[in-house]
Amino acid sequence: MPVSDIALVGRHNVANCLAAMALADAAGIDRAAQCSAMREYRGLPHRCQQVLEHDGVLWVNDSKPPTRQVRWQHWMACNWQAGFTYWWVAMARGRTFLP
Repeated sequence: MPVSDIALVGRHNVANCLAAMALADAAGIDRAAQCSAMREYRGLPHRCQQVLEHDGVLWVNDSKPPTRQVRWQHWMACNWQAGFTYWWVAMARGRTFLP
C-alpha cells in the first residue's frame, strides 16, 4: 500500500498506521481490510485535519492539540507534501499561535 493512499496526513500518522497494521497482522486481520481502513479513516476532528485545498493552499485545522509542543510536532510532521503553501493558524485559550 503506497503511503499516498493513507487518508491521514503526516509522518507521525504513517508510523501510527504501520503500528496499527502490525498489531492487526498479529491478530489475524485480513490485509485488504486493513488497507481499506487506512484509506477511509480520517482521524479525529480538530487534530491535524485537512479542511480545504484551494489554489495550492492546504488548510489544516489543528485547534485541539494538548500543548504548543504537540502543535509544533504536528506542523513539522504535516509539512511534507510538496507543492502546497501552508497556512497554519491555531487558537488556544484565546491566543493565536503561528509557527
